[in-house]
Amino acid sequence: MRALLDERADEELRPRRANLLNPGPPHMQAPCVRNKATAGFRGLPRNPMLETHLRIMRATCIVSAGDYRMLDPADKMQAIPKASEARIVVNARGYTTATEFAAQTIRQHILDGTFADGMPLRQDELAEQLQLSRMPVREALRLLEVEGLVDFQPRKGAIVASLSPDDITEIYELRAQLETYALRLSLPHLSAEALASAEKLQREIEAHPDPVQTGSLNLEFHLLLYSGVERKRTTAFLISLSRSVDRYLRLLMSQLGYAGKSDKEHRALLRLCRKRDVNAACDLLHKHLIEGGTALAAFVHELQTKRSASV
Repeated sequence: MRALLDERADEELRPRRANLLNPGPPHMQAPCVRNKATAGFRGLPRNPMLETHLRIMRATCIVSAGDYRMLDPADKMQAIPKASEARIVVNARGYTTATEFAAQTIRQHILDGTFADGMPLRQDELAEQLQLSRMPVREALRLLEVEGLVDFQPRKGAIVASLSPDDITEIYELRAQLETYALRLSLPHLSAEALASAEKLQREIEAHPDPVQTGSLNLEFHLLLYSGVERKRTTAFLISLSRSVDRYLRLLMSQLGYAGKSDKEHRALLRLCRKRDVNAACDLLHKHLIEGGTALAAFVHELQTKRSASV
């Protein structure tokens, strides 16, 4: 008898459970479905734990059938107001975990300058804006610390990391050693398709109307040249080094017109790669990175000197 009652109760609750996890199009949603992050459930008792779980599910896109979003379903992307001038633009699609979503969102706002050097990154404020709990935000900040984008300071917490000219010089010296090593290994095995993709990418970089926005394309260009062999740890380290200076490099490209010199050297590098001239290609790549690092370090030194004088 008890089993029969449990079975009937489960049949009555099943439609509500299905509606919560797969509401379908907005015009067909049942009354108990939560349509917005700020709205309550109608038709079911309020359950804070379930609401938190669904909010994280929306952020991580675990529930794809219901097309969950962290904002109004009618808006693909939307800026969430906050107390300070910097704003976070939320788009929760395409991420597998809440930590990944938080890390990529914060990372992008650091790289594009929305979050300036030295800006405090308060976990409670970020969690509120991203509509997540504090735990994935804390984990995201730790990941960004490893990438060199965030610093944790005693009694201050997390802040956007800033780099000194010496830091930038060191990073480019590391890149020059590591990337010439990667190219020397890769070039004898680099496919014609990879070279063609790199050439196409370079044309996209040169045709892009805003050189400030080509940082990710530039990184992709370099990684394509190193794709002849698989070196996962080397690639991960190269990406981390490149990201740590990307926001400064964008300023260099836009304010000093460095893009033209970089494009010219990229084309020369491609010609040497097509000839499979390993030594000449590695020499040019080393020169390209060291000179780029020297120019960027000098630019940052001048920028920081001006900021100090204006304070």
